Amino acid sequence: EKTHSDPVYAVEWIQSRTGTEFVSVSTDGVICWWDARKLGTGPMDQMVLCNEEESQSQSRDSDSKSDETTATTRIIYGGTSLEYRTDAGATKYLVGTEQGTIVSVERKAKKDGDSQKQIKLVYGESTASDGNDESLKHHGPIYSCSRNYFLPKCILSVGDWMARVWTEDLKTPIMSTRYETHYLTSGVWSPSRPGVFFVTKQNGELDVWDYYFKGQFEPAYTVKISEQFALTDVQVSAKSDGKHVAVGSQDGSVTILQLCQSLYRSSNLNAEKQAITQLFERETNREKTLQASKLAARRAAKQQAKKSVAGAEEKEKDAKPKFDLNDFSQIENDFMQFIQKNKPKEMQKTELDMQQNKENAQVN
Repeated sequence: EKTHSDPVYAVEWIQSRTGTEFVSVSTDGVICWWDARKLGTGPMDQMVLCNEEESQSQSRDSDSKSDETTATTRIIYGGTSLEYRTDAGATKYLVGTEQGTIVSVERKAKKDGDSQKQIKLVYGESTASDGNDESLKHHGPIYSCSRNYFLPKCILSVGDWMARVWTEDLKTPIMSTRYETHYLTSGVWSPSRPGVFFVTKQNGELDVWDYYFKGQFEPAYTVKISEQFALTDVQVSAKSDGKHVAVGSQDGSVTILQLCQSLYRSSNLNAEKQAITQLFERETNREKTLQASKLAARRAAKQQAKKSVAGAEEKEKDAKPKFDLNDFSQIENDFMQFIQKNKPKEMQKTELDMQQNKENAQVN
């Protein structure tokens, strides 16, 4: 069948001429593009979220890598969340994966022939050049991805016990919330304030974070939605200017909240946008500097290791005794003496007779 083989976790309508196309992701590692008018024929396009092409290109560049190494490094990213926004680019898709990373996919459709599809970047992916640092990604599936409405390059992801803020320029997160005692289940940016986002938790609480007024260390407001069931999703109404928030619960109920004015309306929107932009730029530059210093330290360690190996080899060469011609002559003398001592008796007697005859001849 031309469809997903695992449950579909996210669906988004996409920009198209007919207005009938949408995209879906599943934990089977496939992203599918559909046309609502032709659902019976299956997806009109699909792509496997796999790093196989990247691994093969790396193996071609390095002679030391074999086909077996390429096969073992092959990873299929199972999709658990999806984000698509036309203001960030009509061809860009963000897929949160069950591996704790975010896959950036770009698809350019063509009238005639196959569309161009490729994985542009995997956020949070640890490689040998990064020192295989697993702290760069979430420790569990990413249940929510959301782009900032005022700064589309800034991405909010929710997974494990924290929420992370990313930028399109870096593979590593630039900001993170504190570790919570309960699992986080969903998150979304506010459509009316650039520094506010909402996070739901497994213990039934909703956290409202305000980076402009409250800072990065604790939420501005926390409310208990459910005493018995975990919260599963949160959405903010853009039509009401962010005034109303809908929260889904594990028991199937939906709670509608009306926010106070300070949480959905900024006293000076331009000043807040400028401050949040400067905050993200500062954290981006800090993370770039940190990653550059880590890379320089790893390169210095490699160079030091090479120098130490070369020095050890040089010392080993110096420790070996050098060959001397005098030693060779001594060995030759020892060998000849050994031959003389171990000659057969008959040969020794013959030599003595020959020597005696030679002496008699000299006397005559």
